[in-house]
Amino acid sequence: MIEKIEGPGGVNPLKGPQSTNVEKLKGKVTKKDELILEGSIQLKDMIEAAKSSPDVREKLVEELKKAIEGGTYAVNVENIARKILEELEGR
Repeated sequence: MIEKIEGPGGVNPLKGPQSTNVEKLKGKVTKKDELILEGSIQLKDMIEAAKSSPDVREKLVEELKKAIEGGTYAVNVENIARKILEELEGR
């Protein structure tokens, strides 16, 4: 217990002056922190592929616009109800 007593300036009267943390670290090489996210390269590749691929939904949007404007678009209420129930059951 007496060994933990320090006098002024961090000097232990029983042990004498102690080296500081800075002095202990001098000459030591420290490694940099590194974070590797698995799948981050795959995600980057998928984003690039999505950006470079043609917009396949454009044709579908045009077809839906024409159907709505022409009054021929029919809503399938059974499919909508089924999807709603599937979502509610999954929660």
